[in-house]
Amino acid sequence: MTSPRIRIFIALVVIIWSLTATVEAVTLRGLTPMQFTAWAALCSAAGTLAFLLATGRTRALLRYRGRDHARLVVLSVLGFAGYFTLKYYAYTTVPIPQANILQYTYPLFIVLFAMPILGQPITAKKIIGIGSGFLGAAIIFSGGRLIAMDWNEFGGYLAAFAAGLSWGLFSVLAARFAFETLTSLFFLQMYSAGIMFLLIIRGGFFDIPSGWSEICGVVYSGVISNLFGNLLWLTAQKFTSDVSLITGALYLIPFLSLLALHLLLGFPIPGAAAVGLALIVGGMMYTNFRSGAVVVKK
Repeated sequence: MTSPRIRIFIALVVIIWSLTATVEAVTLRGLTPMQFTAWAALCSAAGTLAFLLATGRTRALLRYRGRDHARLVVLSVLGFAGYFTLKYYAYTTVPIPQANILQYTYPLFIVLFAMPILGQPITAKKIIGIGSGFLGAAIIFSGGRLIAMDWNEFGGYLAAFAAGLSWGLFSVLAARFAFETLTSLFFLQMYSAGIMFLLIIRGGFFDIPSGWSEICGVVYSGVISNLFGNLLWLTAQKFTSDVSLITGALYLIPFLSLLALHLLLGFPIPGAAAVGLALIVGGMMYTNFRSGAVVVKK
């Protein structure tokens, strides 16, 4: 039985994460992908540290050893610095709805990487589900023209697809290392911010967000989506036994995200993008059907 409070938490997460792509699209009008990634990571690290201070859990940060920090640096490159930079680059080079759908292939990569890294069994259901998702990605890459592909946008679509791969590998490695969630989130965001700021300073394009859309976008991505959204999601996972409610929410988010981009920013939704999304989500659903598996969002 899931309490009304937990249902509200799940609903809030769905709303927050469904609006994330729309907020990111507006923010990227004033910041470069690397600038946005750096400031959002810094904002998230500060918010996470404030939460740890408020709950008296900062001493847990001292439990990490040298090998743990080395692993966290690798994870930060895959899961935050790399993922967000690739995703934001795609958002600035190809139509955002299609790029947003392609980065949602990360659950398929989680299933794919979990087999060799976590030793999970290879099953026909997983192969079919992954194949369906990758077919959907191919349709988006080609705009529905698998033979006559427009190669001018290939780089942007590849970046979005690589973002999904990066987050999928990050998720599986994070599961293998099994760090505590909030304390590791602080280090992941801190290292990501450090890496990105080093790159943008060396590249000579350091800039401080000044417009309201930039500041609000950084706060939304760093605190509301990455920190507050994750806290709500982890709480909902902990206190509900209704797997269908959790997975149903995950499957709903990419469709609502696409709808928000269309209604709020006027982005057109091509038929090929809708078909591709249906195949990707359908592959996720088939892979997890009756398996009890729950693919965790960032």
